Amino acid sequence: KMPGDLSSDSSVILGKPASTSDHPSYNIIQPFSGTFGTCRNSDPYVCIGISHTLNFCLGSKHDYWVTKTNNNLTDNSTFANCPNDADEGAVYGGTQGDDGFSIAQGCDAYIMAGFTKSGNVGNNVSCNNDPTSPYKEDAWIAKIDSGTGGFIWNESLGDTSNDGAYYLARVYDASFIMVGYTSAPAVPSSKGYDFFIVKFEDTTATCSKPTGLSRTVQTTNCRVIFSWTSLPCVPSYILKYKTFSGSTWTTVDPAPNPDTVSFAGGNYVWTVQAKCSQHKSSDTTRGAGFQFPGSCHRIGNEAEQKNSLLVYPNPSDGSFEISFSLNSFSGPAKVEILDLVGQVVSSSREMIEGGLLQRKIFSPFPSGCYWVRVIVNDQAFITRLILQRD
Repeated sequence: KMPGDLSSDSSVILGKPASTSDHPSYNIIQPFSGTFGTCRNSDPYVCIGISHTLNFCLGSKHDYWVTKTNNNLTDNSTFANCPNDADEGAVYGGTQGDDGFSIAQGCDAYIMAGFTKSGNVGNNVSCNNDPTSPYKEDAWIAKIDSGTGGFIWNESLGDTSNDGAYYLARVYDASFIMVGYTSAPAVPSSKGYDFFIVKFEDTTATCSKPTGLSRTVQTTNCRVIFSWTSLPCVPSYILKYKTFSGSTWTTVDPAPNPDTVSFAGGNYVWTVQAKCSQHKSSDTTRGAGFQFPGSCHRIGNEAEQKNSLLVYPNPSDGSFEISFSLNSFSGPAKVEILDLVGQVVSSSREMIEGGLLQRKIFSPFPSGCYWVRVIVNDQAFITRLILQRD
């Protein structure tokens, strides 16, 4: 750990202090406890590597080894499961060799990646694709509790040939990307190894439901600004609304925070859910209802106009075009780019002619996920933009 001025450093040695022990570490992360992707000085550090000692907990070979320290590098003693194998941290695997190379933070736990050569004969490994001993390598993914290190689930990726994972990352839509190697027979190569990349989703992920729901009702222009408190780790939300007596909900998925919607006259109710992953959402939180006079009319909502705003190419390297159509409307429009928490980072005034707006935009912003929003007569049209710079 190096301080910002580089004037001094601090260090710590973790593992079994014996000549017969080795505990190499291959990956370190600083899990965030605040806004998604933003670390704070008080956040801890988590490392993954290999535990390889004479006093094995899980078998006669090496195992995944994960340590968690406080922000000052002191050991987190609650994150441990095998004091005979390592003085600090927790170990995972089976009866043969298991090497941990990467770890990533999810909403409610950590996901580990590496390879296993253990069979389905107990301990943590229960899904090796090779049914016979000696077992070949499988890319092995496992989920552990972020507080205690408790084992939750495991999955092997690959087939009966040698496969492994070297790096794992959580990406903008709450899924995970794993990269590694494979020697699968289906690969065209006649021998050796090939690049192996897998995107997967943790459908067991959980997250808190949104709180702090608020709506600003603007009766003069017949619109509502919805907002709620952003949750740590949650990349997007689902906004739903309907008339009080109606049975059909209008859904905005994903919904930016805040979100602006125009309404016709009537009484309305609305709800918000957090998206823990692409196919798993939190419990629903219901906001306070609102009412508009019968004189209110609307252009339409984002769900009805979902094909009216296009951004391409998407993902983009920073240069992209927007194409927006709205019936035969002609007049001014505001084009905005927002970050994931809803802050406007760019805004320009454009003109729609004959129902069509086309503009090329050069964005200076760093890689990440953004929103493009076009506002016409207080009605917002929104789509997602991904920037991927070299």
